[in-house]
Amino acid sequence: MPQGYCFVSKGDVYITRQCRAKSKESRRMVYKVYDKKGQRVLGIRVPEDIWQKVLVLSKETKEARAAATISRDSKFLDQGRELLEKQYPLMPGEDIESVLQHAFCKGSGRVGRTATHSDGHKARLAVEAHIRHEHTPYDHLLKDNDRLSARRQVRNTVQTILKVWKGEKPETQESLVGRETRGAASLCDNTVEPRALEIS
Repeated sequence: MPQGYCFVSKGDVYITRQCRAKSKESRRMVYKVYDKKGQRVLGIRVPEDIWQKVLVLSKETKEARAAATISRDSKFLDQGRELLEKQYPLMPGEDIESVLQHAFCKGSGRVGRTATHSDGHKARLAVEAHIRHEHTPYDHLLKDNDRLSARRQVRNTVQTILKVWKGEKPETQESLVGRETRGAASLCDNTVEPRALEIS
């Protein structure tokens, strides 16, 4: 280890980022530390005086950063709710909240948090997944079928519910006939007012 340097383990994003930034400001090197195989990053080595300053700064700003995170996450969920309500005006409120909590919450690792899809595409994928799990026998089908087969069996039902929630009139009710849709058979009545449609 270089003299005057210390190891900062991976994990605390704020401390790692600040150590890197302040080392760069002082024009001093930052060293990456890998495991024995040289494949996984374990942390970094930075000047010890910088690390000590960052620890103090971390404690001083902890509450403010936590409040900012809560505010940012709340704003993200509000934007997600607005997106879902705009794209699926007949989607029941409880279903919207379920999609938000499952797919849009920080740390969920779900599609709503990814930056690789457009907002509209993220919303569609999240809603399709919600319908599969909550309004079709998809989970039950997985016991005896692979994922592709199970998805294929519920696809028509999912698309029918999607159309209804978007405010479109499905072409036919055939996709719902003979399927265990947990009360979804009445979904094709598209004469209800927005938000009045309920699916149990």
